[in-house]
Amino acid sequence: MVVALSKHIEKKEKEQIKDLFSIVVKDNVENLDEQIDELCVFVQGRYNKIESRSHGVQTSYSVGKIEKDMDLFYTINMTDFTYYYYVRYMPIDDINEDNIGIWSIVVEEKIGDKEMSPIRDLENGITIRK
Repeated sequence: MVVALSKHIEKKEKEQIKDLFSIVVKDNVENLDEQIDELCVFVQGRYNKIESRSHGVQTSYSVGKIEKDMDLFYTINMTDFTYYYYVRYMPIDDINEDNIGIWSIVVEEKIGDKEMSPIRDLENGITIRK
């Protein structure tokens, strides 16, 4: 999913990026299209390599139904710059399938050896840290 996201950003495929988000986010984040535009301007270069930094998975079971919520951290190497990505993603929700998809993306340019800033006050949609 993150590789597909990176390639869509590289090609400025805004509708394909939007399609990765959950229906709930698309319906409730009023400026998602503007956030996608900003993301496509901020991330520069061609997709080169992805490095997984960590994954957090929370799975809930209720009467045979499954909800899975994932916190994904990656370093994405583009030809011009390197970026940190944090993505909150729900790949499975047997209770409400409108929840399936990306909920949040935080993107920050990697400068030198600086690690990604801590994730605080996470909002649905896209946050670009400059």
